[in-house]
Amino acid sequence: MEGGIEEVPCRVVAVPSGVRLMPSEGTRPDPGNRVVSNGAGRLFSTANQHEPAVIAWSPTGAYLHSYAGSGEGPGEFAGPGALLLFVGPGDTLYAVDGHNRWSVFTPELEFIRVFAGTFSGRDPLAMHVTDTGVILSTGRVVAGEGGRGAQLMDLEGRPLAHFGDVPATSVRPSSTIRASAYAGAGTFWVAPPDGEPSGVILERWSLDGHRIQVLRRQAPWFPDDLYRDAAGSPGIGSYALHEDSTGLLWMAVTVPASGWNPPRRARERGPGREGPAPDAIDVRLEVIDPVSGSLLAADRFPLVSDGGPHPPFVNLFLNLFKNGRRSYHAVSDSLGRLTIELFDLHLIQRR
Repeated sequence: MEGGIEEVPCRVVAVPSGVRLMPSEGTRPDPGNRVVSNGAGRLFSTANQHEPAVIAWSPTGAYLHSYAGSGEGPGEFAGPGALLLFVGPGDTLYAVDGHNRWSVFTPELEFIRVFAGTFSGRDPLAMHVTDTGVILSTGRVVAGEGGRGAQLMDLEGRPLAHFGDVPATSVRPSSTIRASAYAGAGTFWVAPPDGEPSGVILERWSLDGHRIQVLRRQAPWFPDDLYRDAAGSPGIGSYALHEDSTGLLWMAVTVPASGWNPPRRARERGPGREGPAPDAIDVRLEVIDPVSGSLLAADRFPLVSDGGPHPPFVNLFLNLFKNGRRSYHAVSDSLGRLTIELFDLHLIQRR
């Protein structure tokens, strides 16, 4: 995170941890692009190419074993898309398949049970298995209820509470996703709904439904007139949040790139391709002290890099492990196999 774009006291440095999850020569499942870490440092990943499997790795990156099964029965995974992985109380592992079924495993990948979730969405940036024994979602809706707030269900899939809804105010149909961060102690941070013209307003809530704090960021990169042109706004104002063990907030948000011109870009892209092209969007990265409200580090990168998805540093912000400053980045080889490299992020005082 070099070359800060404004005066901030720190910069973020990514240091390779020396841990890599490596593909095999066909003797076992290869790692996928979703990885979590439990309290003992054991790593769990999905399998590459959407294979319905979970892989366990040692803290040093050595392959331990895997659990696989395709179908609708207990201990099997069904539905489209990759699994979502979460670590719960007692280092239990929760794997969510494409049919919104939650399978629970021991840290040794022994199957315990399965239950049906009541959340209709599957967004890892807005879902958390908390240490209090409830599952939190700030994206999509609870069946039969409104969205855009926080929803809780117990570890059997039963709905518990729904609070904190916000009205839709965008000039375009708004997403119900609200990125959130949970680090323990029964509280969480939540961002505005994706695409809302509300500026940067972060809220801290308790799991019992009380709003504790509102943090308003003065953000010169968030234009007041950003949403006047509905065709140009999609893709802007999408957030990711993370809270580390010291209470600092790590935030990524999509913002207009230099030369932003929604009407021109819409004309250039042609009918049926509303919204800005990816090269018209940057990703703003920030580290914030929520106690003082001060900005500790900041930078921005293009949304895409060399024709691919996010640049590596953006991925490190998006992939931070729960509560910590360790993250990972996936690199694909010519055969489409992934190598997962782990990094530690450090805040370094600027000189």
